[in-house]
Amino acid sequence: EGHAGAKLSITDATLVGGTSNYVGFQHTDTEYYENCKFTGLSFFYAGKVVCKNCTFEQSTYEYCFWTYGSKDITFDGCTFNTVGKAAKVYNESKEGTFNVTFKDCTFNTSNKEKNKPAIAVNSLGATFNVTITNCTAPDFANGNSCEDDAMTDWYTNRMASAPAAARQLVGCEGNLDKINVSIDGTTY
Repeated sequence: EGHAGAKLSITDATLVGGTSNYVGFQHTDTEYYENCKFTGLSFFYAGKVVCKNCTFEQSTYEYCFWTYGSKDITFDGCTFNTVGKAAKVYNESKEGTFNVTFKDCTFNTSNKEKNKPAIAVNSLGATFNVTITNCTAPDFANGNSCEDDAMTDWYTNRMASAPAAARQLVGCEGNLDKINVSIDGTTY
């Protein structure tokens, strides 16, 4: 769907993204990254993306990355180091299904005052299936004092009884009926 069929595989490299511009590869069907370091803000556009044992570094308040155009994206054994926010799961589409998996990942922030969850999901109408397994985000907000009022419904209703560790991992806004989140086997 909009991709030219190219396959991209990058191992043991440093990839430098921008601070506020859309930086990423376009017109690829699949992208595979292993043992890579991403700095700055990256956007993933490929139909399918796998990041294995990668490190994401962000030194501004922008996210480390946006999933943006990827229909199927997996982060396996990745570390996210940021000063505020880490992952943005989003697409401007009002339809379609997007699958995002985080497995064995660690989210670190040096700015605990920012009051954001590690992963922010926003649906304008598309379906997002987010699976989180064995991940930690100890320094992120747990939704009790989240600065983003749009996420209040998510924390108040869908995650009211969730443990703090789960609330630190993900916050959702927009069309909540189109967002499905599973954390360590529990569906929210």
